[in-house]
Amino acid sequence: MGKLPNITSNWAKAALVALIAFTMLVSVSLADGHAASADSSTTGSTLVSEDFTESSVSDSRWLAFGDACLTAASASPMADASKLGVCAKTEDTAYLAGQSDGFLQLTDNSAGSTSDVLYNRAIPTSAGLDISFYQYQFATSDTGLGEADGIGFFLTDGSYTLDQPGPTGSNYGGALGYASIGDKSGIDNGVLGVGLDVYGNYANQPYVGTSCSTSNLFSPSSISLRGQGSGTDGYCLLKNGNGTYSTSNDALKTSAPAVSQSGADNGSLVHIVVSPVTEANPLPTVTISVNDTVVSSYQLTTALPSLVKFGFASSTGGGHSAHMVRLTSVKSVEPMDALNLVKTVNHDVTNGGTLQKVFKAGDTVPYSFEVSNTGNETLKGIKVTDPKISNIQCAEPAGGLTVANSMTCTGTYGPLTAAEASAGHFDNTAVATAQNEEDQTVTSNESSATIPTYTTGNLAVTKKVTGSGASAVDEGDSYSVNYSYPAGAYQYCSADGTATASDTDEQYAAGSGTLQVKADGTAVSSSQIPTGAKVELSEVQPSNTSSINWESPSFSPQSVTIGCQGTTSDVQLTNTADQVSGSVSWKKTDAAASGTMLAGSQWELTKPDGSTETVVDNGQNDADSVEGQLKVSDLAWGEYSLKETKAPTGYVLNAKPYSFKVDSKDLNVSLGSIANTAGNTGLVLKKTSDPASGSTVKRGQTITYSVTAHNTGNVDLPAVVVTDDMSKVLNAARSSMVRRRPQSMVSMPDP
Repeated sequence: MGKLPNITSNWAKAALVALIAFTMLVSVSLADGHAASADSSTTGSTLVSEDFTESSVSDSRWLAFGDACLTAASASPMADASKLGVCAKTEDTAYLAGQSDGFLQLTDNSAGSTSDVLYNRAIPTSAGLDISFYQYQFATSDTGLGEADGIGFFLTDGSYTLDQPGPTGSNYGGALGYASIGDKSGIDNGVLGVGLDVYGNYANQPYVGTSCSTSNLFSPSSISLRGQGSGTDGYCLLKNGNGTYSTSNDALKTSAPAVSQSGADNGSLVHIVVSPVTEANPLPTVTISVNDTVVSSYQLTTALPSLVKFGFASSTGGGHSAHMVRLTSVKSVEPMDALNLVKTVNHDVTNGGTLQKVFKAGDTVPYSFEVSNTGNETLKGIKVTDPKISNIQCAEPAGGLTVANSMTCTGTYGPLTAAEASAGHFDNTAVATAQNEEDQTVTSNESSATIPTYTTGNLAVTKKVTGSGASAVDEGDSYSVNYSYPAGAYQYCSADGTATASDTDEQYAAGSGTLQVKADGTAVSSSQIPTGAKVELSEVQPSNTSSINWESPSFSPQSVTIGCQGTTSDVQLTNTADQVSGSVSWKKTDAAASGTMLAGSQWELTKPDGSTETVVDNGQNDADSVEGQLKVSDLAWGEYSLKETKAPTGYVLNAKPYSFKVDSKDLNVSLGSIANTAGNTGLVLKKTSDPASGSTVKRGQTITYSVTAHNTGNVDLPAVVVTDDMSKVLNAARSSMVRRRPQSMVSMPDP
């Protein structure tokens, strides 16, 4: 039983019922009255012959779920028959067990019962549908919270498998096996739902029909129509276009059926008519009557599929009653040929079908050919021919195709060519033949299937690396480029390159992919993408290394609109790799005392561009604060030369040039120790006088003394000071200081 919406008192329930009576509902409340009867087809062709009165159902395509059973059954079903069998639950229905002229029991009058009966056989709709059945909703004992829930009848797209029930059971009974409710999806590929709803929640929206925007309250003892849906989308109430036609408030509530009653008995006769369609008028009108009184008439706003399947569902909860059905007829409105053919795309995935609805070049299209015996004699030797399909397979039932039965043939076409996809649609026509009991050839109607097509293109990404660090990038490394596009409308490109919307309401799904590109200039192509898709690109930015820092990637263009069939949209990906600056370091040491570092050296560093810079230990351009250890940082990659220009004091200049290279493989160069040899020192003094020593010096004559210092070593000497104390000889003395370099003599003037 579905949930009652927050109504806890009898007066509140009565008030709500009164409110419903004054509100134009999508559901149709049943009240006493009279209206014109829906026309019952007397000329249509029989499509289904089952009525559920026997003890078994031979057609295994009748699928039973939950507590569904046959009241007339007294033994387990045969292995090759339907699993509808003996009823395990019989509250208020035990008196019918094993009796002839039985019923399809959906539930007995017990709480927490569920059932679904699905007919996984397709029937054609183009000539209309005329479906009649008696329904029984009754109780002869306690009903708990009240009689509930109701009976659901529904149609689904016949090109899909119908082997999974919709929502039923505790908290979901209001959906009557058809529509979405709570956290449950509706039945797959639903096209029309009819709720014979005693409890009233089938009309409660969006409690049932969770995605529907129009709100509606629950409506006890009502019949409601719901439209197409899939998953949680759709299944919305359909407004009764011709107004509300009432019948007895208790039209859905019945008495318990009598034992072995083969006639109308005391059930309510439900008559559902779906009008025939033509190319000029593809939208059928659905008319529902109860006991020959029209209660709803509605013209659909979307066409029915060319094939449908159908089923019944019911459930009970805290409120409960028994629910039964006796099927009286399933036929077309207009008479059909003795052999009827309906060709569709095969969506029966259990029988080689596909869920795909729109196709592109390279796709293979699976088709199904539903062949129905709508005549009055058994047909044999059934064949289906299609000028474009040569591999049609038909499995004829043993003994031939009996009256009101059908069989499915299958075949494939493909792969579709680029020209076929570029047309926007692909059409082909088939016809079936058979031999009747007089061995005469019976030919079916021609049946065509039109599939919408779309075109595709792709994109190709080329990667280029620029920047100062580009030389360090291995062209063989791979990089991940991601692309994605949102869902959109299918398009196809005609021969002149014009993109046109495909004839379908379907949309292609959002897509994405990853390309592995290299920096070697090779273009890498994506898979095929629908024409018109807006593709965005991104790259997983490469990780920085010890020698390279990557900048953000740049795409040109950043986004791409996919073009026509066979076209490629080229994209340039540029990555800038910046080199990490290098360094060079060395030590100035004593050649004779390994490890002893010497301070005070100066150097000239020649750069890759030929420019030079001076490096002074613990001074200009030296990045190392330790005396005798030198380092130059922030070096660009390239060839360098280093030469000493001043040796430490007391050491011979090391004039050897040292060449080195800074690159990604050797970023921080170490030259190790550069040694200097200690110098040899020597100083020779020579003193002369004028007049010469030993000469007679006249009174008042001036004597001039000269002292010469000669550097006889191989290293520079610091300033040399020469002193000569002549105070004992002369009353006045003058001194001189001489500074000399190796192998040279310099006389210094008096201070």
